[in-house]
Parts: sequence; structure tokens; C-alpha cells
Amino acid sequence: MVKPVRRACFVLACLCSASCGAIAQALTDPTRPPAAMMRRAEGHAASDSATALRTATLQSILISPARRVAIISGVTVALHERFGDAVLVAIGESEVTLRSGRTETILKLYPDALKLTDHPVTASPPSLQVRHSS
Repeated sequence: MVKPVRRACFVLACLCSASCGAIAQALTDPTRPPAAMMRRAEGHAASDSATALRTATLQSILISPARRVAIISGVTVALHERFGDAVLVAIGESEVTLRSGRTETILKLYPDALKLTDHPVTASPPSLQVRHSS
């Protein structure tokens, strides 16, 4: 009686451990960006560059003594690298500047944030500023 019970427990333990491995393989990485963001980032490379710049979103800025990097619409762009047709020419603490030909586009990290000053602010700053050089 004891041997069949031990054998059954052993077989059950083997089956449980084998199925746990299969379940673990089905889990996804919780730190991976959503699929929609990945498709949008891939689409920027193939889409019209002007549209990509207009719809670009500054998501993060990483500044260290060794490098300066911005994450724009899910794409990591280092200083002086290209994003579509534009080149990242400046990285500040809360904004980046992209230059495409004679047009500069400024993306702000916190576009809706109001800066507190001693004088009243009449309107919130825009999230996207475009300057044309002559």
C-alpha cells in the first residue's frame, strides 16, 4: 500500500514540475513597452518625416557625464543623431531641439506644466514650438 502511494506522489510531483516550466514560458516581460508603442516606434522610421516630427512626443531625457539621450516616441535618440529627417541638436533638462533643414522643433517633456514666476502667466506654454530661420 505504501509503495503505490509513493509512486503516485512521485508521478504527480513530476507532472506538476513539468507543467510549471510550460506555464513560466508563457509569461511576458512586465517591463516591455506595450505593443502599440512598439508599432508606433517602428512606424516612425517608415512614415513621412514631417508627420513624424509633428506627432513626436518627448517621453524621457537621460543626462549623464558620459552621454545625453532623449526618448522620442519610443525611439532612443542620442545628441547629434537623426530622428526621421531631423537631427537632435540640443538636449536640456526638460526639452529637446530637433533641426530639419532651416526648421527647428522644440519638444517639451512637460508641455502642460506651468512655470511659477513672480509675474502672472497668461497662457500655458505650447508642447511644440517651431522656429523658422531665414
